[in-house]
Amino acid sequence: AVVGVGTFVSDPALLSNTNLENCVAVYDSGQDRVVVFYHDRGGTTQTAAVVGTISGNTISFGAPVQANNGYSSYHDACYHAASGKIVYVYRDDGNSDYAKCMIGTVSGTSISFGSETTFDGSNSCDRPAVCYDANAERFVIVWGRNSSNYIGKAVVGNVSGTTPTFGTIATFDSGRVYGKDIVYDANQQQVVVYYVDNTSGNVGHAIVGTVAANGSDISFFQNQVQFEADEVESISIHAVYDSVNQKTVCVYNDDSNNGMAVVGTISGSGSSRQISFGTPQIFNSGSTSQIAAEYDPDSQKVIIVYQNGTFKEAEVTGTTFTFGPEQSFATFASEYPAMAYDTEENKMVIAVKNPSASGIGSAVMVAGQQVSTNLTTENYI
Repeated sequence: AVVGVGTFVSDPALLSNTNLENCVAVYDSGQDRVVVFYHDRGGTTQTAAVVGTISGNTISFGAPVQANNGYSSYHDACYHAASGKIVYVYRDDGNSDYAKCMIGTVSGTSISFGSETTFDGSNSCDRPAVCYDANAERFVIVWGRNSSNYIGKAVVGNVSGTTPTFGTIATFDSGRVYGKDIVYDANQQQVVVYYVDNTSGNVGHAIVGTVAANGSDISFFQNQVQFEADEVESISIHAVYDSVNQKTVCVYNDDSNNGMAVVGTISGSGSSRQISFGTPQIFNSGSTSQIAAEYDPDSQKVIIVYQNGTFKEAEVTGTTFTFGPEQSFATFASEYPAMAYDTEENKMVIAVKNPSASGIGSAVMVAGQQVSTNLTTENYI
């Protein structure tokens, strides 16, 4: 199907024939595969992963592989380019809610995992999130430590074979931190943590972190900065990096249930680095849920998905957005969306739960209109 102006949407493909929830998606650029993690609610209560392969305008998935043999209510993943591995982080609900990590290796249409490693055994890890710092060639995890009143914690990790190693745990906010996401700003070579600050009334805050030269520690030099004065829903925060405009983008729900988006800009140097924000903008007014976002470097737009199988393309100019029309990627009321962009195939993969079909997993691909960067006498007007 073709919707909007130059936007392609594929037919849905079967991701999993079991009842699932809480999808997480990541692109493995070394293997040119998309990996989707999900919680299997079809009786096994385990966390599984499937490997997706794009061929033209279709995507197919291999058999599910167990990632964690217990239930993980919160999890995230990123690609570690230096090792060519997938970093999977999660809360182990079956073991005192410890914060754990596993390293995945994609081969063909399957994935295998090394042994799980605990990176915080202080009980009750809340909503871990992870990103890859390309400059440091390390991954950075953030989470809330429930046993310490939800204090915001961070740690730097590295990959050795199929084993993760970790530096010293740091604190990025000593108050109560709820929903969160972390994103790497490649231009500034910094990470940005977006989160809900419960201590300040559930407003939206962000803070900039720097991985130390030793590759083991992380510092947060400046205080947190507010990006949203209204309450922010904990489950809704998603952050991405716009590589063309060299900005970070955060999408979320406000207390009126509007779908919101804001642009963040890092400035300064050294320990004086700070982040500032444009004015938050509404991309969907009222009754917004099931949010996810990812950046499409070929169309140079942020793709935002939300309830009822809908999405919008958002173009950044300075610190403001121009939102395209609402479009559909599914005919069913999609839930638990996750997104990853395949840079080889130039397709955005959206993995969702289909509640209209006993909760099975489905995946579609979206491709926006690509922006040409080749200027010739023929296309110059």
